[in-house]
Amino acid sequence: MSAATARGSTRRNRLLSRRCGDADGQFDNTYPIKTSQDPFFRLLGTPDGAKKRLVYQDNHGVPKVPMIKEALRWYDTYLGR
Repeated sequence: MSAATARGSTRRNRLLSRRCGDADGQFDNTYPIKTSQDPFFRLLGTPDGAKKRLVYQDNHGVPKVPMIKEALRWYDTYLGR
């Protein structure tokens, strides 16, 4: 592994170890749950208690209003009002 690759890998792991959330559509044909969404969420470097996943009964375009409400709730909780 080159030094540049090692630096990139370390940087990626550090960035993905932050508190995060993920909003997905259950019927998403672009990024299917089993082959894309599940592996992505599982491979995040964030501890399980610091990441949250929302799966909406929708396709790739998750409902905007519930997603925005959840994002604002998350910001208030972790960034303050």
